[in-house]
Amino acid sequence: MRSALLCAHDLFLFVPPCAAPLSLCPLQVLDSEKREYEKILAEWKLKCEAVEKRDQERRHDEQQKHKEEVDFLNKHNLSLKKELEQLLSIPSSLSS
Repeated sequence: MRSALLCAHDLFLFVPPCAAPLSLCPLQVLDSEKREYEKILAEWKLKCEAVEKRDQERRHDEQQKHKEEVDFLNKHNLSLKKELEQLLSIPSSLSS
């Protein structure tokens, strides 16, 4: 079984479990198929949970980076404002 992520074409490659031996009654065949489908469903659920977890971690990392960038820009902006205020507060007689 592949451990890679499912692609759209994987859905078309799905082949149902092989037919049961003729010695089994129809109910046993259906139970066998049901168990096989439940295994497949459990595998897909695990893959889906893994994808969702990775996406949640990626989103959290992006939000953290964004917050850090905004904080940096706010501090830089405040620094520039203070510098501008200092430059504007210099008397014109001293600047000449």
